[in-house]
Amino acid sequence: MKEKNVKINHLSLQKELFLKHDYKTAIDDLLIVKNKYKRNIFHYNLGTLYGKKGELAASRYHLEKALKYGTLEGKILHNLNVVKTKMNLQDLSVSKSMYDKALDFALIIPSAYYSIISIILLLFVLLGVKKKIIVHNYLRWILIISCLAPILVNLFYLDSINHGIVLNDTRTYVGPSRIFQEKEILKAGSKVIVGKPSNGWFFIKHPNFLAGWVKKSDLALY
Repeated sequence: MKEKNVKINHLSLQKELFLKHDYKTAIDDLLIVKNKYKRNIFHYNLGTLYGKKGELAASRYHLEKALKYGTLEGKILHNLNVVKTKMNLQDLSVSKSMYDKALDFALIIPSAYYSIISIILLLFVLLGVKKKIIVHNYLRWILIISCLAPILVNLFYLDSINHGIVLNDTRTYVGPSRIFQEKEILKAGSKVIVGKPSNGWFFIKHPNFLAGWVKKSDLALY
């Protein structure tokens, strides 16, 4: 009961700070009580506050994390679209590559959704077996394995992809050091997919038009 009252009081304080447009204090206060919130709610609130404060890169990072940890809620998608529109970036989310578009969409979908999709597909297959629509054993096994594809793709492929948001305007380089030739200017808020780290640097793999090395400290991975 005491913990519940503390949370209610904190929500009242957050609302008061929000209405006063004191976003900095609201952010600092929210970070202190981070563990009292579910991850998706914490990141949604923090992303919204950063957006109001004008720190759009941090806002996008937390709103995308809110989607990953929660559900495809309309309010999160709305705030995220507002932030992305304001930044008007050329990154993974607007790439002309169909592969990039598919990756961007797949990485936003909450992990739990892949399990739900597999379970629903399995139920349809079992229903087909029960109704004797699916009668051949080899077909049953093919369909069962196919049903597991969404959760397997998520576990063994999507979860292994390093992706994140660029926090500050920075430059990409031909190699993993500033001694190499400079390439593109990477704008804060850009969403990229990177490879494994090398001496504090990441190579941007997608989108292809942003390919180059970027300092690890300029990225927020999730």
